[in-house]
Amino acid sequence: MAKLVLNILPFMPKEAAAIFYFSVTPVKGAVTLHLSSLSEGVKSKLNTDRCVDGKLYTRFDVEFENATPVLVTFADDFSLYRTYLNIRIKDYFRGVDGVVVGSSFVDDVEIWIPAVDENTDTSKAYRRFNLKIFTNDRRSAPLLNVSYRGISCIFKHSVSELLDRGADSELFTQVVYNGRLFRYSNMPDVVADNLDLVYPKLGGSLCASLGVRFARRPIVNRYKHYHTILNCFKREYLDTDGFLAIIPHSGQWFDATENGLVSKIDNVGGAYRFGGGGVHTDFHRGMATYGPYVRVPNNHVKLFIIYSEADRDRVMKLHNELKGDSANSLKKYARILASYSKEHNIIITDDTNPLPDVEKALSAMVLSPNTSYFAIYISPISKVTANPVAKNVYFQIKQQLLQRGIVSQVLEREKMDSSAFCYFIPNIQVAMLAKLGAIPWTLAVPDSQELVVGIGAFKQQGRMVRYIGSTCSFAGDGHFRGYKAFPETSIRLLAGSIQRAIVEFCEKHGKPKRLVIHFYKDMSNRELQPIEEVLDKMELKIPVVILKINRTESSDFIGFDESVESLMPVCGTVVSLRNSSYLLFNTPRFDAGTMAVKGNPFPLRITLKANQPGLIDRPDRVNMLLQQVYNFSGMYWKSISRQNMPVTILYPSLLADFYMHFNSSLLPEAVGDKPWFL
Repeated sequence: MAKLVLNILPFMPKEAAAIFYFSVTPVKGAVTLHLSSLSEGVKSKLNTDRCVDGKLYTRFDVEFENATPVLVTFADDFSLYRTYLNIRIKDYFRGVDGVVVGSSFVDDVEIWIPAVDENTDTSKAYRRFNLKIFTNDRRSAPLLNVSYRGISCIFKHSVSELLDRGADSELFTQVVYNGRLFRYSNMPDVVADNLDLVYPKLGGSLCASLGVRFARRPIVNRYKHYHTILNCFKREYLDTDGFLAIIPHSGQWFDATENGLVSKIDNVGGAYRFGGGGVHTDFHRGMATYGPYVRVPNNHVKLFIIYSEADRDRVMKLHNELKGDSANSLKKYARILASYSKEHNIIITDDTNPLPDVEKALSAMVLSPNTSYFAIYISPISKVTANPVAKNVYFQIKQQLLQRGIVSQVLEREKMDSSAFCYFIPNIQVAMLAKLGAIPWTLAVPDSQELVVGIGAFKQQGRMVRYIGSTCSFAGDGHFRGYKAFPETSIRLLAGSIQRAIVEFCEKHGKPKRLVIHFYKDMSNRELQPIEEVLDKMELKIPVVILKINRTESSDFIGFDESVESLMPVCGTVVSLRNSSYLLFNTPRFDAGTMAVKGNPFPLRITLKANQPGLIDRPDRVNMLLQQVYNFSGMYWKSISRQNMPVTILYPSLLADFYMHFNSSLLPEAVGDKPWFL
């Protein structure tokens, strides 16, 4: 039987209340509080009329001159109690040699432990841990969440030295001074006055600027790796008498199974529908056996290649893989009736600056009006390159082709030269199908008459503007359409894109029974209001359920199945956390079946919100919503591998990434409603 434990330590305070001391005037060494964070019981015992800007000052249980003593009950003033414990935890770790202490962006305690084995000649490495005190809505006792956040490195050269060298200060995010972590943008004066003793954290942009690279050892099993590190941290730092005097925990990780918080979605490893009504649980075998669910709508398809002289052998290799009657050919596997149009090929004369050759060739290219064109660009540059100029070439070529109504695929030379290149061919063909307007596969589930809208975001390092993208899926047939992208601040445009999706859904399926929104962050009332106004305007009194799905896997809350050696929970496992928040494990470990996602993904953290009572209270309704998230993780038409993240979040993020780099958001109608960004 599974025994699923969470990285949480339950604890029971030694006292239920304590006397704290408050002042309405600033006090040296005191913590500043706002009246809104205190209970009415505490505020009633203070002379709050004398507060300036609603501020109070406290040193908690340390008495000071002119202070007002108040008996604080921790259950009633949990926020105050948590702040008190956080300060005590920081003081404890500041007494430990070599440890760096700070606060996260949400004021949890951040602890950096030296990782000497990861040091380099230019940097000192630390393993980062986050300590978060919270309460579960099912428990009265507090809990301590202990999370491992990976390795961070501090440059051995000071901020002062780097500024003298002409470094860009905007690349400094966090800095370390005297064992304490600060944000560079709001350093205290004492830190700013000693920049020769202040050392920057090495983030991605700063590393690129300094030419610093790290070679990290690959992690075979992330669950075992994190479990080992968390246990070592607990044993060495949290099981000590000093820490137990602050947080008197039991020493055992929280058993979610024993506490009845573990469930499972109903249909894990379920089937998907392919061509001719064929059903299969494996994407590759389903495609090979039945072909795409809906074929490319145009039988006139021409394929051409963009390459340099050095790529002639690679062009021949690609042509041999795709042509003919082999199992992996375009004709047999993807059922694409394409001809190789050699006269449309574009030969690059300068690998470092291919855009002029592409622009010139496209401007002179004659395209048949009833033909769909597909370009393959053999690139010497990886899409994940750290060089922003080189990376932008990829986006510019993509946009030039799109403006002529041509969808495309980039193949990296490095992958083409790999002996495993033949295994990439099915992925390439699936993406080709989708970009040409086909449907590779769809959900083999009954039509639920639901409209599911996914909204994701992308923010490029070094830019202040975040772009959001939206994609709409008709859940009955899995056909995605209505792609839009716009700056994050354009709330009305977001509501407009959802209105368009509703109109299209009504035209095709009739009135939707429910609107489900997969959102990349907490949706505020300010963001929800225009959407509700759209529904009112359309006279649609339908339920709206919002699922906040983090763009990255959860690393704050993780579950470990201690009944198996791998520690990996079974796929489809659900853990109920608090406040309608859940962990959904989409792992390669199945009770039966072979379909798997890549790697060892951590769980998705999903939080539910609804516009009407009763929509997310019943377990069966929650299960249905989480099942939908799981199903959409299999609708990724860029690969034949299941993803951990649903496409309702992945697709909009990919879309927003492109629009962040494009010079214009205008695209021809011929490609605008196809997933050209895959």
